[in-house]
Amino acid sequence: MSSIRFLHLDSLRLGSALAGLSDSPEWLRRISTAAVRQSVKNLFEAAIAARCQFVLIAGRLCEQDQDLELAVSWLKTQVAALKEHGVRLVVVRHSDAEEAQLQRLDAIVISGDQSLDVVPASLGGVEFKVGHRSAMGRQDALRIEVGAYARPASSLAYSAVPASQVSSAFASNESAVTAHDGYLRLSAGCPQAIQPSEQGVYGGLLVEADSSRRTMTARFCPGDVIRFAQESIACRSGSTIPQLMETLRERSRSLGVQRCTVVVDWMVDGHFSLTMADAHAFSEMELLRELRGSLHAGHSGAWPCRIRFTDDSTVEVGGLQSTLISEF
Repeated sequence: MSSIRFLHLDSLRLGSALAGLSDSPEWLRRISTAAVRQSVKNLFEAAIAARCQFVLIAGRLCEQDQDLELAVSWLKTQVAALKEHGVRLVVVRHSDAEEAQLQRLDAIVISGDQSLDVVPASLGGVEFKVGHRSAMGRQDALRIEVGAYARPASSLAYSAVPASQVSSAFASNESAVTAHDGYLRLSAGCPQAIQPSEQGVYGGLLVEADSSRRTMTARFCPGDVIRFAQESIACRSGSTIPQLMETLRERSRSLGVQRCTVVVDWMVDGHFSLTMADAHAFSEMELLRELRGSLHAGHSGAWPCRIRFTDDSTVEVGGLQSTLISEF
């Protein structure tokens, strides 16, 4: 057996809370409190389903040192579940202060100046050897290093570069990167976004290496529970409030088919025609309240966080001259 499969994760950010959800329903706030841990659990389950031999955590477990003890205590339970399915955990130690806590995990711990050689074994298993980066790797081994800029000293090598976002090569969930020369250098990104500015899909990378053919393929694996997004809507000239609301509802329903909850910042561009009676309702808060009231979501779907108008948007009330809509 020459195939080696593993899940690459970067910083887990255990202990971090999600921001930007204060004006949200109770069900969404409840999900957000456990979103980071649930995203990690989702990815561990994906590693088990993909029959990975190990999970590599290249980044830190948490952003604050004071959260590390609790993070390790929670992670021990998850590691036990991985081990039941034959999946080992590999953790990178980023400082001496982490040593004592990381030793509590049933994991292979490596430091920044070390490399990990993974050698295919019988019955689909693998063997692990921790060594110094300068040592040559075995011909049949996959060498893993963290943050390396130069190619590791091995014919089959993977460089994990911790970062908050996945490498740009993974433009969509279906994207895959294949190396035919036996070398990949990638970032997996964090499992879960924690603030509205972190938009897009978050998760990890499922990597498969073939030591006999010297090929490697990495595929993005989403694990996020809550996703932040900005969506743009262009309305045709003369649109009314009901037409705008129907467009927002339709787009919200299309976003709601995803496996996670999407928190949306809507950006509206258009030229609207209103009656005097409608004009009082043409504000961000009134439109947002109406849109939220028409959506029904218990654990997934799209939740409107904000509605904004572009500076180019205009409104004509009862035949009067158009007036610039800046923001409500």
